[in-house]
Amino acid sequence: MRNLFPFVPRSSRNQLVFLDHNFRQRENLRILSAGIRSVLQGDATPTEDRGKEKRAATVHTFKSQTAMAQFVLQRLLTVDAFATVAVILPSEAAARCWYDLLNEDLSAYHRPALLSHRDDLTRRNDIHFTEVVEAKGLEFDVVIIPDLAMFELETAVGCNQLYVAISRPRHALLLGCSNRSLEDEPLRRLQTKGVVRVIPLSEHAWPG
Repeated sequence: MRNLFPFVPRSSRNQLVFLDHNFRQRENLRILSAGIRSVLQGDATPTEDRGKEKRAATVHTFKSQTAMAQFVLQRLLTVDAFATVAVILPSEAAARCWYDLLNEDLSAYHRPALLSHRDDLTRRNDIHFTEVVEAKGLEFDVVIIPDLAMFELETAVGCNQLYVAISRPRHALLLGCSNRSLEDEPLRRLQTKGVVRVIPLSEHAWPG
């Protein structure tokens, strides 16, 4: 029985535990998740994706939430109606903010949105707006994190929240960030290390 339930010294309790293998995500998402873990959380554990060529993830920067909401809407309209989709934020208040920005437009295109808690996230036909703690341990085909600036990346809790959010999608991830946070030290580190690259929304060719 002792082998099944080994004693953990008090000094080792409540420490971060990192997985050696990420079987949930496709390769570029696995590499991004490992990069977030390494740069923001100090994980130096070798993984199957270390040493592979890195391709920086795109972060779409914006001046106004309304502009980003319209960009998110256009991207969501290209997603298969049967795909599972979650818009993940660090708090319920932040999730409600983006739900309010997008709900009416999504309804107009017959894409139902839901401000979701844990039990709601099994509903496949809704686009879920949810707090990151509710999504922990779950996975979705597509995840949208509309504003990295809402995560408190100067804190261990905020970095862990971002890692959890970024490691939820299986196939596709859309990242946004308010311009006001581009010079914050954690985001500059992610850019310097080649984990992310930023592209202003103004550089996109908008759909007609």
